[in-house]
Amino acid sequence: IVPYRNRREHLERFVPHLSRHLEKQKLNFQILLVEQLDTLPFNRAALLNAGVQFCQDQCDAFCFHDVDLFPETAAYRCGTQPLNLISLTIQERTLQHKEVDQHYFGGVTMISKDQFFQINGFSNRFWGWGLEDDNFLFRCLYSGLQPCRMMTSTYLELSHVPALKSDIHGNPATRKELNRNRRVLRRGRSYQSRIKRGLHDPWNDGIKELTVSLIDMDPLEGVQRVGVDFSGLGRSV
Repeated sequence: IVPYRNRREHLERFVPHLSRHLEKQKLNFQILLVEQLDTLPFNRAALLNAGVQFCQDQCDAFCFHDVDLFPETAAYRCGTQPLNLISLTIQERTLQHKEVDQHYFGGVTMISKDQFFQINGFSNRFWGWGLEDDNFLFRCLYSGLQPCRMMTSTYLELSHVPALKSDIHGNPATRKELNRNRRVLRRGRSYQSRIKRGLHDPWNDGIKELTVSLIDMDPLEGVQRVGVDFSGLGRSV
């Protein structure tokens, strides 16, 4: 399940690369692109929840995959616990190698369907840049699961404007847009802090609470594609 908006150049390279990689491993897979159609800040977590709602009857496990990460050496296997597949990234522009932080649980993550619904999926409250993966890791740990990392996986990370510094089209943001991005990030940090301090129930916001219409879109070669409009959730931004 690939959360997406306005990364066409990445997408055109990503789909054939990932497809070849998975075919070599003789896996039965379907790539589902979930595209955000509104003008609100990007909501990666809610897009992933929407993707699961769309394909849950066809799958027994999910892989949540960012469009700017290309597997170089990675075995796509869902184990008995939630699994992050990234141990090392290579920056496309500089070829710099970087080991990921031990607490990082974003980018490329696999989980069984039963476990995903056990933790009520992702929170829908994280708009803009980051923190939804921290909350997802917290949910896994809080529910007694034992998230782990595949220690032999390398990914090429494509170059792009950092999300916190970009507009909804992926271009450098204006001052007004930068200020909105920072406000949204602060709200996400505050919400995650309240969750950790026990001031909010971590289970009352997730896939079960997400009610959106999925819009069938023209498929791309090798990709199933649906659109989502979060305008009805805009009061949270």
